[in-house]
Amino acid sequence: MKIGSADVYANHPVIVIGSSACVDDQLALDGTAAVASDAHVMVATRGQAALVRVSVWKEVGPRTGQIVFDGGIVLADRAVAVFDVEGLSRFTATIGASGHHHVTISVDGPGVASRIDVIFEAGSETRALTAAHGYPLFDVSVPLSSGLGVSDELALILSGHDSPMNRLAAAIKLIGESSAPRPAIRSFWVRMIVEWIRWLSPQQSHAESRLLGAMIEERLTGDAAHEMDALAVELASELLRRTA
Repeated sequence: MKIGSADVYANHPVIVIGSSACVDDQLALDGTAAVASDAHVMVATRGQAALVRVSVWKEVGPRTGQIVFDGGIVLADRAVAVFDVEGLSRFTATIGASGHHHVTISVDGPGVASRIDVIFEAGSETRALTAAHGYPLFDVSVPLSSGLGVSDELALILSGHDSPMNRLAAAIKLIGESSAPRPAIRSFWVRMIVEWIRWLSPQQSHAESRLLGAMIEERLTGDAAHEMDALAVELASELLRRTA
């Protein structure tokens, strides 16, 4: 599941991931994409050119980009910290336990990362996400022989804004094909899409976004017998057109 994410400002092109304790003064990248101590991993980023998005996952997470670290770190307390070397930005998230953790870190560009995915105790099994026909998505890590819940899969599908058509069509298809235990859960899934659209199109007001959510629920209910791939692509195209 997703623990949290943050857009981190870094004056120097370095972001540190690991224990909330102080970083070893001897730890330095020296031209590499990542370097680690017992408690921290330093990752080379694009620096102050733009914010760097760091997403933290537990067991389930995206298998995208290139892995720059796959090993163990020791957390001094129950939290993982993400921060720049000058201390200008800092994000912490509770993992669940102090001590040793296995961590897999992947980036979109080794040495110039703009997106960093951090997976704690990544599952050993890889599976493809739900996707609309002709609009593929990426693979994800999941625990061996463990199912992937709809909310977790939806969070993975909506974890970024690259390939918006592919992501939106997949999210609509997943909701359309999934049985919610109660109506409030289905409405929550739709709200996840609505909030993702709001980040994609900041000009959308909250009221306009709610209307889009109502449109999604109405179409998925009214066209239940419709071929889901075609419906997902058609509805995703309409939503992107309306929010352009």
